[in-house]
Amino acid sequence: MKVLLLDDDMTSSMLANDSCDRASAPPSKPLASSDALPQIEQHLAPLQTVIDTSEDWIFAKGTQFRYILVNQSYASVLNRTPESMLGKTDPELGFSDADVFGDPEKGTRGSRTDDIDVLSGKSIHNPSDVVTLGVGHQIIFDTLKKPLRSTDGSIVGVVSTSKHVTESLRVEMQPSES
Repeated sequence: MKVLLLDDDMTSSMLANDSCDRASAPPSKPLASSDALPQIEQHLAPLQTVIDTSEDWIFAKGTQFRYILVNQSYASVLNRTPESMLGKTDPELGFSDADVFGDPEKGTRGSRTDDIDVLSGKSIHNPSDVVTLGVGHQIIFDTLKKPLRSTDGSIVGVVSTSKHVTESLRVEMQPSES
């Protein structure tokens, strides 16, 4: 299995496979030349196709909180392409400071706090993750964030899936007709 790893500033890449020994190929040294990138992208295209079939939001961020993987569903909500989100942080994509860093007055944590916890090795499950889109338009997700690990087990980022549950919660909260 081959994997393309991008560092947070999106300036270098590395081609790793199951038999690659990190001691002989340190992450700071690219293993793939720019001539190999079309072949690497060809191998990654099926993975992107798979995640793009999901209506859930699927993404990964590196240790500097920059997106390194984004599916079409998530990008579409932000009126972007997945490619245009790569290398950007949440504030650079227009998310509010309250959504990213939390709001102590409102008792909200913010996504960055969750990302920091995940980078320390924790998994986060938030079954009622409120996201604000546009002016006051709030939607609720069931979000799972886990550490993204390299082949040697070290944490290299955050991987997240978020399932839209706003309508499901509305239905559950409506009084039943008996």
